[in-house]
Amino acid sequence: NTYRWAALLEMYGGSSNIGPLYKNMSAYYHNHMFPNTYQAARIVNGPGWAKGADLLYVEWCTGEQELYNMTVDRHQVDNIVGRTNLILLYRMSRLLARLGDCKGFGCYDLDMFSASKEAVAPGRELMTLDAMKASIRNRIPCHNPPNMT
Repeated sequence: NTYRWAALLEMYGGSSNIGPLYKNMSAYYHNHMFPNTYQAARIVNGPGWAKGADLLYVEWCTGEQELYNMTVDRHQVDNIVGRTNLILLYRMSRLLARLGDCKGFGCYDLDMFSASKEAVAPGRELMTLDAMKASIRNRIPCHNPPNMT
């Protein structure tokens, strides 16, 4: 593959004020604000572990993760994080963190992100899903404006 196989998408900003109309909804976020700060990676047919992939991986500032197989779920309805191998999630999280931190020409050398190396160093345990979420919350701060209601 001679084309770029991963792209970074990110949104850092305030939350949306959805107003008091929705305050009785079960998913209503505190103070009427929904965090919309996230980083995402679109992965298409990369090397190594990403060969043949067609994925969208998202990490929210709240620590939540989303993963969609874009080949069969173009509308991003079926979040498959809970049914995905933890090593694959770890690799995508690591890729996303590196893409989010790279600068200039370093962002074009995606071969270093191909994870051809083992995802976990020998003798070191893989992160749990909860530990991964905590790491995401530390890396991607939520940007909430003052309560506007």
